[in-house]
Amino acid sequence: MRDCCGGLNNLDYSQMDASVFSELSRLVDVLEPRFCVAVISILFNPFFWNVVARWEHRTRGLTRLFGGPYVACYSLAALILLLNVYRSHR
Repeated sequence: MRDCCGGLNNLDYSQMDASVFSELSRLVDVLEPRFCVAVISILFNPFFWNVVARWEHRTRGLTRLFGGPYVACYSLAALILLLNVYRSHR
């Protein structure tokens, strides 16, 4: 089966406009602590949500801790929102 354009092998990257990347690298300081915290939280948050949700599904630990499934779900949702607020306002 042939690709209509030959896939990515037929692209000529030498004609790519790299000014966008140079402008972005001028504006973003990857060594700034706030940037590092944002990147770490962007990577950590989905991992955390997934682990906690799987743990809750297997053990019902949050449901027992909070006394009911709705309270546990809303508490987890509030924690997720607080993690996002921390990331955004850090």
